[in-house]
Amino acid sequence: MCRYLFGLFAVLPVLTGLVSCDKPHDRLPEGETFEFELVSKTTESITVAVIPKDKNIRYYAGAIEKEVYDERWNGDLSGFPEVIFENWKNSFDDDFYGYASLEDCYYGETSTGADTIAYVGLKQLTYAYVYAFGLNPDGTVSTDVYVSEAFVTDEVSPSDNKFVISRVEDTSIQVEPSNNDPYCCYMLTKEAFDTYGGAEKVAEAYIETNYYKINTLVAVGRQIWDFSQIVELYGPGNYVAMAFGTQSGALTTEVETLEFEYGKELPTPEGGEKFSNLVADAYFEPISAYWEYGGIFDPYTVRLVFRDMVSFENYEFERDRMSLCFQVAKNKVPYDMAGEYEISADLSEGTVVQGWRVEEEEYGFSEYFGSLYSWRGNISNPDASIDSGTVVLKANGDGTYTVDVRGYDMNGYEIRTSYTGNIEMKV
Repeated sequence: MCRYLFGLFAVLPVLTGLVSCDKPHDRLPEGETFEFELVSKTTESITVAVIPKDKNIRYYAGAIEKEVYDERWNGDLSGFPEVIFENWKNSFDDDFYGYASLEDCYYGETSTGADTIAYVGLKQLTYAYVYAFGLNPDGTVSTDVYVSEAFVTDEVSPSDNKFVISRVEDTSIQVEPSNNDPYCCYMLTKEAFDTYGGAEKVAEAYIETNYYKINTLVAVGRQIWDFSQIVELYGPGNYVAMAFGTQSGALTTEVETLEFEYGKELPTPEGGEKFSNLVADAYFEPISAYWEYGGIFDPYTVRLVFRDMVSFENYEFERDRMSLCFQVAKNKVPYDMAGEYEISADLSEGTVVQGWRVEEEEYGFSEYFGSLYSWRGNISNPDASIDSGTVVLKANGDGTYTVDVRGYDMNGYEIRTSYTGNIEMKV
């Protein structure tokens, strides 16, 4: 049997250790000894085999952090069995133990023969001891308390994870990491941020404060984080969003930040004019793409359209999200389209600007367009028209294409995407 002990419950001997343990008791009898063998360890756990010389003795084994052992118990666990058994008597039927009786708790928590203790939920470079003592059903001890040598968890290796943070809604932050290492995202007022004296100190304080629930706060991959409760609490003003890697209580990456003002009124575009409602860099991941020509376009103008998934309360659907306009002969699409294209949208000859937004109305959605088409190509995206940047299109040789888009709006915010896959032809 392998018994798992969580670092969170290292507080148990701290709290119950405050119960008076200096009442008279008989000297612990000398009896069977225990051997301790390290089985494995990680940055947040140690696993130790406990081996009694008498295979029939019933005993209790556990683990304790060295800091608690030294500071709260003064390096002496002789009074610890009393604390353990008293805790069982008072709490055997609570949510943590969940036994029907004290007897069930005793036999469920003690062992015979070799056993394995896995002490998990620790921080990096944490020293801990494993202890064992013989224990009878009435709470009396049958051996001294034996303590292992100090074992130490491994050190965390730094992560090369990088983050792109963007504001996708008034109170929502999107984080795009460069790999699948774990990270956290947090947001606070600029005023509170400044009191810490730097982004790294904020991140370290967040990790320390939330360590015992950090597994519920970390994420991997691209995520959108909703901070509506924070902005509802503090109202309009300046905020700082943060993304940073963490593992086993350590900060593993540089801290990426995004400052923005909440509650600032954004402009509403008029047809045909340049505009941008972006408030930060933006990124999205297309789920499909298609070529389109004909209709309102002249014979030499084609659009490459990206689509993503839009979620509403009760359903989801695909939506055109970004379009790239090229003026080339139809017979070149897509076979002779490979290359790098410059995005230009300053309304001068040979350039294009197109912007559009979608706004909710009482019975649905309506789109507003403003455009001027010309020779080079353009990019459009909800809430923004793009002034500059590049589009790189590559044929992969297997019928699929890779398109990388890196554009900048009139205020200098970056909007980008990358797509690899089939591109459907539409008329």
